[in-house]
Amino acid sequence: MYLKIEDGALRAFVDKDNAAGSQSVGDLKKFAMTSDECGVYVQWMNPLHYELKWKDSTFKNESDLAVQQFLGKLAAQFGSQVTDLNKDNKASAAAIAKAGLPDPGNGAAELHYPPSGFNSPELTFLYLMLRQLSTPLSSADIAAINSIETDLNSLDQHMATDIAEKANVLFKQLFDINTAEDLANQLPGISSDIDGFETLDFKPAENNATNISTALSKLVLSNKLVEGFYKTQIKNFLDKSLATLVANRALIGKLKEILPTMKASVAKPGDVPNTTPGVKTEYYKNRDIVITEGNGLHTAVSLVEKEYDEKNHEYKVKSETKKGGLQFRQYDPVTIFVSVGAFWGTTTLKGFGVDKDMKVVEDDIQKDNFVSATFLNFSFAPSRFISPLAQIGIDPTKKRPFMLLGGGFAVPVAKIALTAGGIWTWQPTLKDLQVDQVIESTTQLEKDVTYKFSGQPKGWYLGVQYNF
Repeated sequence: MYLKIEDGALRAFVDKDNAAGSQSVGDLKKFAMTSDECGVYVQWMNPLHYELKWKDSTFKNESDLAVQQFLGKLAAQFGSQVTDLNKDNKASAAAIAKAGLPDPGNGAAELHYPPSGFNSPELTFLYLMLRQLSTPLSSADIAAINSIETDLNSLDQHMATDIAEKANVLFKQLFDINTAEDLANQLPGISSDIDGFETLDFKPAENNATNISTALSKLVLSNKLVEGFYKTQIKNFLDKSLATLVANRALIGKLKEILPTMKASVAKPGDVPNTTPGVKTEYYKNRDIVITEGNGLHTAVSLVEKEYDEKNHEYKVKSETKKGGLQFRQYDPVTIFVSVGAFWGTTTLKGFGVDKDMKVVEDDIQKDNFVSATFLNFSFAPSRFISPLAQIGIDPTKKRPFMLLGGGFAVPVAKIALTAGGIWTWQPTLKDLQVDQVIESTTQLEKDVTYKFSGQPKGWYLGVQYNF
């Protein structure tokens, strides 16, 4: 079966070539299944933006339940979030200019640093202090410090890159995809951009941090106080950079986790024809409906709408709206239902008694009366206007009830049925006594009479059922 959301309403159709003939699901739409499994295909919805939520419950098939209950009566007569660590680095780039220091030197005996200063407050503070030492650094010290500056500057640039903002662009791009065709066109590029974070940002920054850490362990300056201060500041910068790197990787990891969901949404295409060139269908497998023997499945369908939370980089539920209910049961060409009716019956029953001489006598008793009964009906080739049916009935109001078997026709649109058939019941017989035998009391006769179900009909009935 196929489902789609149209003008806010859930609609269903089963003929792949007649999507235009879909019907509104409403509060409850019933389906008869010719097998025990049915695939449900849904017109593509961005799973980050919309989601169909199913709430299943099983129920006993009414026909099976009716048969079981009726036969029971008959038998009774027989005995985490990611923290953005990038955004506090913006203001430090102009700190050197504000300090009134000269431009960085390019000579071997001058400290090297980026012309516009570092992005990191830690590096800015460090170099401001180095430039204002009362005892100037020696040429050898400066050369040693400058040897680290290339990796230091490169790592600083990577850490100044606003990964969170770049990720937000991709989060929003994925969220805004409206069709399966757009998904097919955009997903390869988005996937490539996600992989690019590792190759263009994270891995180079990691290499810079490794080089700096190695060089720092070998750095020796003539002024040990300056050496200790320099190493401490650089280590603080490395620690913060590595923490930022971990957080950024986790953020991009959240993006990577989305890709399988997007791919899965178009993994099993349906066969509904599509007029868009190059697009086979807009319907894709959403779930399977499976029912077990004698049971049906009821599922309430809700549409969950989501929104993108830019601060926490996640898609959260905005609203959930019930769109209808679907009920599935096994298809059967015979419709089975239980009804109660009033039936006029005429019967001829055998009875035993005694005459004035206390002889056992046998008589036929004829009765014409109304019979109330519960019927199990089997309706064939159902039509709204006329449908033939067969029925089995039982009158549970009597100690030894009538059993009825007949047929007729029903008018389902008017909920009325007319039937006729035979009446069977329990036949009294004598166990030890004989007809014309003289007995001492009627109690002796009552104890000797037994009842056996007779295979011969004992009469006929005409009946009417209404509002079944």
